[in-house]
Amino acid sequence: MSGKILGIWFPVMTFVAIGFQHSVANAFVIPAAIFEGCANWSDFLANFFHVYVGNMIGGAIFVSAFYYLAFREKEYTV
Repeated sequence: MSGKILGIWFPVMTFVAIGFQHSVANAFVIPAAIFEGCANWSDFLANFFHVYVGNMIGGAIFVSAFYYLAFREKEYTV
């Protein structure tokens, strides 16, 4: 179990430390800021749209590329 926790901890910690944003996390954090009076709904919509599109493009390109490279059929020559 500790190996699984450490296996997920470092990628998530790196994602946050670099400053990337995730649409699901922002769907909680930005409304919390709105209810505290630090932001408004137009800020939320602008941020959510751009982050969502970025997550879609990043997931489609990077995740699929890594899976392709890991599981592609290798050509063997004799």
